[in-house]
Amino acid sequence: MKNNAEYLLEKLEKIDKNLFLEIKNNDISEKEIISNQNLLLKYIDQFEEKNQNLRRYNLNLAIENKQFIFNFSVKDLEYSKELLINKIAKNYYFPLSTKDYYLIDIDKDIYWTKERLILQKNLFTILNKLKNHEKVKGFWIYGDFGVGKSYIMISFLNFIARNLNFKVVYIFWPDFVLDYQNNISLNTSEISTAQRFNYLKMADVLIIDDIGAEKSNSWIRNNFLLPIINYRLEASKLTFFISNYSLMQYEKILQNEANAKKQQDLFENKNIMRIIERIKGLLYGEIDLKGKNYRNF
Repeated sequence: MKNNAEYLLEKLEKIDKNLFLEIKNNDISEKEIISNQNLLLKYIDQFEEKNQNLRRYNLNLAIENKQFIFNFSVKDLEYSKELLINKIAKNYYFPLSTKDYYLIDIDKDIYWTKERLILQKNLFTILNKLKNHEKVKGFWIYGDFGVGKSYIMISFLNFIARNLNFKVVYIFWPDFVLDYQNNISLNTSEISTAQRFNYLKMADVLIIDDIGAEKSNSWIRNNFLLPIINYRLEASKLTFFISNYSLMQYEKILQNEANAKKQQDLFENKNIMRIIERIKGLLYGEIDLKGKNYRNF
């Protein structure tokens, strides 16, 4: 009757003659074979396709200094992409609009033009500080349509979600406000109004995109935006704003809309000032991102 070592050697001789000969030439003992039998069986399984999961991998086996050395590599590029998406997406409190956005890589996919160098320098400085667990602030990033504001900042969030395992939120503010007002779920599974509110407060990194383009609503500003940014300011949580307007222009938009609705009383003025001052408290400053419209390419 064959022992376990003989059985394994017989199997290996059939599926990988070179490895079988290596074992023989290196005088690998039966004891060593038995001690590695679980790994050897996994190696055999991938050829016999008994293990469905192993079909997705290349399990490479070699011998160095009379020891078995294993290396895994993913066979299926699409499956590898899916794994990466899932790893990043699990750290987003709200899903991005398309899965491909999770694959935007700040190191590989961003063309750092001379107009973008100030933003690049500041983002990489922030990343280094985050790695060292230092407290950091964000930026108000503004510029014309299509210059890459959102694309770059999503790549920044992806890096943080993938490498630092932080919980992040990216929201397109006009749609978010509309959904919040209409109480529409942001996901296929129901996300309550209270959960949305808490996610924006508690996320390690929050990016509010296209602020200033929303249909203005003083109730949303005073009872939703203000408490969120106030909490994040007190908790020193990293926050970014993306807009087509400078912060001064955004302030004027709020004031003009309040004037148009005849709400320019002392209370409304103070609330607008509170919002602007708290936003400033969350930021190192503003970055005016210039460049061509990349949506045309």
